Amino acid sequence: MSHPVHVHVSGLGFRHADGTTLQFPDWTLDGGSQWALIGPSGCGKTTLLQLLAGLRKPSSGSVQIGAQRLDQLSEQDRDRLRGRSIGIVFQTLYLLPTLSVLNNLLLAPAMAGLEPNRERALDLLRRLELDHLTNRHPDALSQGQAQRVAIARALMNRPALLLADEPTSALDDRACLRLLDLLKEETRLCAATLLVATHDQRVREALPSVQELTP
Repeated sequence: MSHPVHVHVSGLGFRHADGTTLQFPDWTLDGGSQWALIGPSGCGKTTLLQLLAGLRKPSSGSVQIGAQRLDQLSEQDRDRLRGRSIGIVFQTLYLLPTLSVLNNLLLAPAMAGLEPNRERALDLLRRLELDHLTNRHPDALSQGQAQRVAIARALMNRPALLLADEPTSALDDRACLRLLDLLKEETRLCAATLLVATHDQRVREALPSVQELTP
C-alpha cells in the first residue's frame, strides 16, 4: 500500500453482545494527518480503533483504508492488511516476555509474512533511545521503555495507519509530552496517519486535529 493513504469512515455502527449499539460519525482522515480521538470512558474509542484495524466487523457502515473496504475483505485479507499497513499500540502492550526487545520487533514483519529487517529494528531502537536495551527482556524494562518498544514494534512495517489506545494514561506531564513527540515524529517519517484514542486533554492539546465522541 502506498503512503500516505486516506481513511474513510461512513455510516459506521457496532452492536455489542449485550445489545448496546454504538454509532460513529462519518469521518475522513487525510493521509499523513495526526488526530486525537477524545471522549469519556464508555463512548466507544477502543471499539472504533478495533473497527479501524479490522479486529471487529461493523454491524453497519464501512471503513475504507486507501482503496480497501475492510468489510469487503476476507478475514485472511484483513489480517494481511493489518499486518502490513496498520500499526497498533494497545493499552496492554503484549510484548512477548520470552523474547528480547530486538526479537519482539523482528516478530512484526515475520507475523506479516515479510522478511525480517534487523537494520530497520536497530534504527528504530536507536531513534527511540532504546538501542542499549536490544538484548533485554520486557520484564526488565520500565513502563516508559516498554511503551517505546511497543511503538517501535508498531512502526516496524512502516504502516500507513498507526493506532494508539490511551498511551499516556499512566504518564506524568514530561513523559507524556515526550511520548507524543515520538509518536508524531516517527509517524511523520513513515508518512503514516496517526490516531491516538484518549481521555487525556494533554493529547488534545498536542495533536493538530481532534475527533470527539460522545456517549
